[in-house]
Amino acid sequence: MVGVEDVLDALGNETRRRILFLLAERPRFVTEISDELNIGRKAIIDHLSRMENSNLIFSVEKRLSKGRPRKYYEIKKEIFFNVGICPNFVDFSEMESLRRLEDIEELDIELDELQTSPLAERRIAVSYLINKLEHRMDNLESEWVQVQRLLNRARKLLNSE
Repeated sequence: MVGVEDVLDALGNETRRRILFLLAERPRFVTEISDELNIGRKAIIDHLSRMENSNLIFSVEKRLSKGRPRKYYEIKKEIFFNVGICPNFVDFSEMESLRRLEDIEELDIELDELQTSPLAERRIAVSYLINKLEHRMDNLESEWVQVQRLLNRARKLLNSE
């Protein structure tokens, strides 16, 4: 599991957040990140190392057809980190899924397949998927808030005597 302090520390730096935005698009190697952000390779390596130690990203060495192997960095797909701050409640939580949900995997495959569809067909299908995903996110957020309130009440009940 990732330590809350490590995650907050890693996300507290603007350069590391910018790197995460780049890695969200696709895996990248150090020189690509350095060139894109116009920041020296040494600094990028330090930031990547910090995020790797926080389990936000991982690296994979890939050999291209020509040249030496390159180390690519990508976001760790299994992490969800939440910060909740409101009156009478503060929560910093992190979860790592041990497996991906089947329906999420199916949607992922469907998006992959749509990449080769004709543009008009793709727009309609992707719009439908976006609505479906947004609806699911709304439900998850609503459920999360309700569960957090119950958890907070339960903790207060446990601590009151």
